Order: sequence, then structure tokens, then C-alpha cells
Amino acid sequence: IVAEGEEALVPYGYRLLKRIERPEYNRVDLIYENEYALPLGYTYNSYITYSEYESLNAIEKQQAMLQAAVIKDSYANETKVAHATVILIDQEIPFQLGVIDGITYVPESNTLTVQKAGGALQLLFNGLENSESYIRLEDFSIDGSGLEIVRGIVEANGDTRSYWATSKENSFDSGCENFLINLGYNKESENYCTLWFPVAGSFLLGDIQIFSLPMDSYPKEVSELGLETLEKVEVSINKIVGQIHVSKNKILTLSIPYSEGWSAKVDGEYAELLEVNTMYMGIELEAGNHEIEFNYRTPGIALGGMISIVGMVLFLISFCY
Repeated sequence: IVAEGEEALVPYGYRLLKRIERPEYNRVDLIYENEYALPLGYTYNSYITYSEYESLNAIEKQQAMLQAAVIKDSYANETKVAHATVILIDQEIPFQLGVIDGITYVPESNTLTVQKAGGALQLLFNGLENSESYIRLEDFSIDGSGLEIVRGIVEANGDTRSYWATSKENSFDSGCENFLINLGYNKESENYCTLWFPVAGSFLLGDIQIFSLPMDSYPKEVSELGLETLEKVEVSINKIVGQIHVSKNKILTLSIPYSEGWSAKVDGEYAELLEVNTMYMGIELEAGNHEIEFNYRTPGIALGGMISIVGMVLFLISFCY
């Protein structure tokens, strides 16, 4: 949901679903729907390992996860699913500094000085058509500036995005010094963005990079993930069942967070539960038709119940004594 006039904030692949008048707020809300949403259970033809995944940068990671399941290195020797050679597009593009207002940036010494509140630094570049553009700030630190938190603002396509940098003096310091900001999708080529700083100060900034990632292959990659999915799904308390047909050995991924409390059955037989894509759960399937069942039981609940019963008995004995 975005307000009318902020359409540039909508990611690639969303279509306008509804327009709602909000006279009490003097605005119009636009509701968009993701045309490429995946179902609860979808399948991968191939995999890459965690170590391969962790060697990639953030933009490469999202490309890789569209093409292959990410599984632990220890499971790679056991799986019958094919190992993937992912195709990565590293579209870093050059830029030039445009209008500079109240800011001094010296890349050689990694220093960024904002002389006045509201200082701005404009970056000019030639992005690609039908692409999402990104700006990456590397080693941006406000330590030593006397400030505990700084809100940075990036303007592109007439809309703004915010990021927050914290110092080590801040109780809620995230330790994050690298920021990747999506400037949004543009059918035409993007050509500029502006960095705004609402407060003055002297900061460290290692590097600025601009990326333009084409969306040409995105629909095809998503559609392949959704070719063979979990069907006739029934979700009840602590239980999920469904049916699936896979044409080859695949990894079924469920968009449910991985937890040791889950167990999986394939055709009535227990199957090893995998941690997939760093946070979801999945199982490996051989070609054919399968009945799938997932069950959840809170880890330690049986032991906890026994301890509670023993504790109650001891309490009653002690009370009676």
C-alpha cells in the first residue's frame, strides 16, 4: 500500500489492485498485488551451499536464491539434487557527482563532512532500462562525530528512502556500516539520486557504488519455481499436509521458518528436515507423486511436562509433611 504520488516505492512485479479515497487524511491509497507471489510450498531443481551463498554480496544473493535452494554444506554430499551454477549479473555502473550543497566528500581519505543540516550530494549515472537500481554505501560510520544516531535520506524518482546509522555509543547500535538501498523499479533508465543529511557532522564513508539490476529474467525464474508446487494443502493446528508431483529430484521449500520442533513425512515415512534459504524449512523429494506431511511439536514439551508433574508431586509431599 502506498499513497498516490509515491508509486516509485512499489517494487517490480506489482499491479494496481485498488484505489481508495481517504478524504479524512486528504490522500488516496493505492493497493498493489504481487503478480509473482509463490505458494506455501514451491520447488527447486538445484542447490548451492551456505559457504557459496555467503561469499556473495547482497545483490548476488537475491539472484542466487531465485535460481537454487541454499542448503548446509554438510548435506551437499548426501543430496541427489543437482548442484547449480548460478548466473549472476553484477551491473555496477559508473557515476559522476552532480550538485553538491553543504557537503565535502573526499574519497581518498574516506571522509564525508556535512557543513549544514540538509546538506545534499547528487549522483548522476546512466541506469539500465527495465531494472531496479541500488545505491550502496560502504563503511559509513558516525563514530567520533558526537552523534549517536543519524538518519540518511536517499531521493530517487521523486520519492525518498531512509536508513539509520548508529554509533557505538548508542545503546541500540546495530553495528551496520554497509547500506544497500533499493532506489526502486524503473521501466525507463534511472539517471540520478540524491543523498540528504538532515544533521551536520563529520563522518567516515569508504565508498559509494551504484548498481542497476535488469528484471528481464525475473518472471521466468519465478515461474520455474512455481511449476511444481504443494497442492491440496490443508493447514491445521501444528500440522500441514499436501500432495505434490515432481518430474525430477527436487527440494520442496516451505515459506515457514525452520524450527527443530517440525518433523516431516513423505508417503508416510519420516524424511530429513532441511534448513533451506537460511531461514525456511524443506525436504528433498525424488521424482514422482508424493503425500507430504509436516507436524510441529514444541521442543522439550514432553520433558517439561514430566518435570512439572514431578515438581507438583514433590510440592504436595512437602506441603503435607
